[in-house]
Amino acid sequence: MRALLAATLVAIAAGPAVPSAAQTLAPYRLTPDAPPGGPRYCKHFPSYRDAAAYCLATFGTTVGCGGLDRDRDGLPCECNAGGAEADTRACQRWRRDNQ
Repeated sequence: MRALLAATLVAIAAGPAVPSAAQTLAPYRLTPDAPPGGPRYCKHFPSYRDAAAYCLATFGTTVGCGGLDRDRDGLPCECNAGGAEADTRACQRWRRDNQ
């Protein structure tokens, strides 16, 4: 009984668990043209951060996440504003053709 009490006190003293990435990201936003409950494409997210938050909330990961991370590098919709590739020619072409 003492061992259980000691373990409980240690767990309480340690404080709450570190929040997951899904808990630390702000809720995601969608663009006005996103169909309610419909499939999600990169053009439905105003930024990379919104796409990443959606992936974490929906799939628990940013890798793959329903086709939003086609190259499976963990960066969904990286051509969207704030994404790692946003200023590349390929992304400029993608935005021109898809938005």
